[in-house]
Amino acid sequence: KLDLIARDWHDFYGLEVNSTTGHITAPNGVVSDLAVLTNVNSDVKRTYRAAQMQFGWRPNRFNFGGGYTYSKLRGNDVGEADGTATSAQTASSIFYPEYTHFLNDARQPIGFLAGDVTHRGKVYAGYDMPTHLGNFNLSAIESADSGRAYSAIGTVDPTGTNANFKFAGSPTLPTYYTPVSSANPNAPSQLSTSQSYYFSGRGAFRTPSVFSTDLALNYELPISRASIFAQGQVVNVFNNSKVNNLVGGQFDTTILTTRSNGAANTGLSPFNPFTATPVECPQGASAATCKSLNANWQKGPNFGKGLSKDAFQTPRTYRVALGLRF
Repeated sequence: KLDLIARDWHDFYGLEVNSTTGHITAPNGVVSDLAVLTNVNSDVKRTYRAAQMQFGWRPNRFNFGGGYTYSKLRGNDVGEADGTATSAQTASSIFYPEYTHFLNDARQPIGFLAGDVTHRGKVYAGYDMPTHLGNFNLSAIESADSGRAYSAIGTVDPTGTNANFKFAGSPTLPTYYTPVSSANPNAPSQLSTSQSYYFSGRGAFRTPSVFSTDLALNYELPISRASIFAQGQVVNVFNNSKVNNLVGGQFDTTILTTRSNGAANTGLSPFNPFTATPVECPQGASAATCKSLNANWQKGPNFGKGLSKDAFQTPRTYRVALGLRF
């Protein structure tokens, strides 16, 4: 059996704040830019393409089968995250476009999304052994998944209002926007001064492929209308240990920038996200080295590593079950 799958997402929730949306006055008299909830399609993409194959064969007492999926999950829609429901998109074409149109679309590039696993495969084999003492079944499953996609994402301040990470050529607040406060007159009221910046292509990195071999022995003894059963399993027989969980803070993707970590501690320099291509400081290099290179970003010391046991596949595990079926 072969299935071809094509899924395209449309009409994303989006927030629009630009020269036409105006202002709103809160009951306490505070004036802010008005954010209008709308639908956006032109700048937000999410597509899934896949080919799924399944097969099975049962010659006599043997049972063979398996499946394979080749897929691509691409786009720039990450509105859903760990522990949150859908969030409105802030596409650069409609949400403060003067502050969010980074060079090379580095704020919301299109690429492989975090859920992308290009190859998934599983094959199994089983053998039935009926005897006078009961029915036995021995089976084995081999699973293989290719690596999961992740990116080098840091933060920058597109307003350039803070002296600690101010850059040359920072925007001047247009008159149709409201400043966040009198103390910070160049920052728009609805725009965070900490914006995501993709220092790599989206999904440019991959975790290692994950392999697992599982064995099971089943026994059943029919007694009238009931049966006694027992099952023994060994999961991940060869005790492979590769990362297969990137969610829930289990996997490190820390990127150091002046916005997130400061210049004094890292030796990094701020840069203009609208016109400049940022320079990477080698991972593990000292602050002095980063400063001498006039570098703008650096991978954290544990970038690309699992942070706890929950980041890795299940270790070798033994399971036993006994029961009575009616």
